[in-house]
Amino acid sequence: MPKPYLNRWQQLADNMIDDLLHQSSTQLPGIQHLAQQYGLSRTSVEQALTYLENIKLIEKAQPGKRRRINQKKLKQLALQRGNAQQRVLFLTLDPHHDAAHLTLQTFRKAQSLLEADGIQLDYLTTPNSPAKLRELLTTLKPQAVLAYVIPTEFCDVIHSLAIPAAGIGISHPAISSLNSSYESLIEAAFHKAWDATHTRAVAPLWNKPDKVHARLAKHLTQTMPSTLGPFTPAYHLPQISGTTAEHYHQQLDILFQITPPSCLILGNFAQYLMASSYLLKNGLSIPQNISIILLSSDPQLKYLSPSIAHFHYSSAATTTRAIELLRDAILGASTPSLEVITQHWSPGESLPPSSDA
Repeated sequence: MPKPYLNRWQQLADNMIDDLLHQSSTQLPGIQHLAQQYGLSRTSVEQALTYLENIKLIEKAQPGKRRRINQKKLKQLALQRGNAQQRVLFLTLDPHHDAAHLTLQTFRKAQSLLEADGIQLDYLTTPNSPAKLRELLTTLKPQAVLAYVIPTEFCDVIHSLAIPAAGIGISHPAISSLNSSYESLIEAAFHKAWDATHTRAVAPLWNKPDKVHARLAKHLTQTMPSTLGPFTPAYHLPQISGTTAEHYHQQLDILFQITPPSCLILGNFAQYLMASSYLLKNGLSIPQNISIILLSSDPQLKYLSPSIAHFHYSSAATTTRAIELLRDAILGASTPSLEVITQHWSPGESLPPSSDA
């Protein structure tokens, strides 16, 4: 049965590997030549080359030079394909979501750990429905699945097909996983803001379900220090929705017109960019006029001044533990468990004590 592909570049990358295995080339021709050779667009060729770079089969392009082929990696691929070994799938959402850098870090680390066991790890993005995922997994018959930040309904499919699995950023009663609760991060961020005496700390919940808002509102109403005043969910925990920066700005407008926050708690770097552009447009500076707390890390944070207070975790340690859980699942040596990812606090310069104190 033909191997299914979700994207043309994935099929192209596979075809290019097959061709390299049957040639004695040491370098690849240019993008235009490859596009003509395989009858695909430059975009598909560029995506395929990026994948081949990520698996270290080819070197990154240098100005005026052709990409060199990693002969050692090519021999490893030849052995793997010759042995027709079973593969493990790294199953995740579309790589363009806002934590793509963590996805890539996790995949590369997991790939390295499994390669040491002689196991090949293949990257697969989730199709648009559980039914299509079932069809794919039934066809591919993977040895196991490492699930990374995928919805519960896709985890249900993996479990129903009795495929050994472990996960990161998922929560399923039948699959061992490591996860960090969004709600616990929000609560921790509020406590950091309260420790700095910010009575007007606000965490806009961007496209979050009503049940998440209700649970957070109930708990934070009970835990806000009485010396800082009552917790008002409608103000401190506003629900906002939309798909663009314009939508985000419109709803921040409403928030700042009522009682301007002294501290914003933001979910990720994409939200930070939307919020910071809004602040800049309105002549507000960090931290002189407003403080910022970010619930997650991003490689771009190291370039920001002032540095941003944020939470982060060790991707390498988390992935290593996930692979241990996956090995146990393959061997049938464990019962499903949920482990909490340890989050670390980086204070940065964006959270000084409130001027209202």
